[in-house]
Formats: sequence, structure tokens, C-alpha cells
Amino acid sequence: MSIFSSDVPVAGPYAPSCASRTADGALRGVLVGWCWTAAFRDDASPAMHDGRAVAKPTSLARLTMKNSAGFAAFLGAFAAATCFCERTRRADDAWNKVFGGAVAGAVARAVPAADARPYTYAVDA
Repeated sequence: MSIFSSDVPVAGPYAPSCASRTADGALRGVLVGWCWTAAFRDDASPAMHDGRAVAKPTSLARLTMKNSAGFAAFLGAFAAATCFCERTRRADDAWNKVFGGAVAGAVARAVPAADARPYTYAVDA
């Protein structure tokens, strides 16, 4: 058994359902959103206005919810698309993850430019 393989079966009677895998991905996205906000929020640094520093009126709760929702949609879409592809093709290989990544990338890219989240910058590059 490889160190990269999972003990959870992908197919068969003991495999988790696509709904539970999607919920797991979305919950992981919420946690990643919290961590992302804690690590990369910029409300502590002052904004410049007319040559002087002023505090940014950002709500930490709003920023946390926004990041958590974005990552939950991204990781939930990846988990759902990967599971759908595994169930449809009845195979567990890298192509399922490629398809899941393409769908997750489309979800990340679908974010409007005025409401861009930090993870969309990697997609725009």
C-alpha cells in the first residue's frame, strides 16, 4: 500500500456517498476560510487616505464568512465533481481529480471581479 492511498474505499458497499464527500469538502473549506482570514487578513495595516493613514473599516466576521463561503464552494465543488466522475467511470485514477480540479477552477473563476477572493488570483495568472 502506498503512502498516498486512503483507507477509505472509493467504490463498493463501504464507500461514502457523494453527498457526504461533498459536505466533507465544504466543511473543510469553511475551516480553510477561517485559517485564511486569520493568516492573511489585512485589517491590521492602515489604509492611506489623502496621504495619511486611516483604519480600514472591515468587519472581521464578514471577511471570515466571505472567505469561508468561497473556499467551501471551491472544495465542495471539487469533492462533488471528483465523486461524480468516480461513480460514473467506476474507476479511481488521476483523471477523476483532473475533472474535479477543472470544475473547482470554474467555480473559482465564476467569482465576479468586483468581489474577487484571494484564491482567484492564482487562477487569473
